[in-house]
Amino acid sequence: MIILHDFGISLEEYAINGKKNKFPTFDKCPNCNCVASGNLHRHGYYWRNAIAEEKEVKIPICRIICLSCVSPK
Repeated sequence: MIILHDFGISLEEYAINGKKNKFPTFDKCPNCNCVASGNLHRHGYYWRNAIAEEKEVKIPICRIICLSCVSPK
């Protein structure tokens, strides 16, 4: 699931901040609505190329995993 978030900064600033950006936190899983404490974990980053004003920069995308969504039911 992709969740869009407006960081309120330019793409260049986002690229410079890299993994130090203030990524959002969630009180519950946006997919299954599980509110169990400790179920949402940051699961690393993956990198994407982004283009703005004819400049290409690499940006990190934060991955979050919900243990409730991935566990077999």
